[in-house]
Amino acid sequence: SRDKYRTWLFDLSVSIGQIDGRLVGELNKLLTRELDEEWDPNSDPDVDLLMHEKYKEELFGVLVSLTTPGDAKSVIQGIMDRGMGMDGFKALVELNRRFDKRTAASLLQAYRGVVSPPPIKGLGEIVGKIHAFSCLAGLAYVGHPIR
Repeated sequence: SRDKYRTWLFDLSVSIGQIDGRLVGELNKLLTRELDEEWDPNSDPDVDLLMHEKYKEELFGVLVSLTTPGDAKSVIQGIMDRGMGMDGFKALVELNRRFDKRTAASLLQAYRGVVSPPPIKGLGEIVGKIHAFSCLAGLAYVGHPIR
C-alpha cells in the first residue's frame, strides 16, 4: 500500500542521510518529479552525474537488500532485465512510480487526514497525537506538493 511504501521510503531516507545528506537531497529531488519509465539518469541534466556514478550500484544493493520477494523486488529486478544495469537511482524512481500513486483519491485522503485528525481522548495522548499529526501533514505535503 502507499502508506507502507511512504514509511519504507522514510526509513530509507533516514538511513541514507546518515551516510550522505546530499545524496538524500538528490534522491528526494528525483522523487518529486514525474518521470516516466523511459527516464535515463545518464542523460538527465538535473541529475548530479558524479553522485550518480558514485552511488548508483551501492544504492541498488541497498534497495535489493531492503525489499522482500514480490512486487517491489520484481520492479528492481526489471531494471537489470531492461539492460539498465545495477542503477539504484533508476530503481528508486521505478519503485516510486509503482507504489506512490498520486491520484485525486490519495490527495483527498491526505487532505482529510490533516483537516480532520482523530480526536484526542486523554491527556496522555497529546504528545503522540501532535507528533502523528505533524508527520501526516508532512507526508501530505511531500506526496502532493502545492505547485
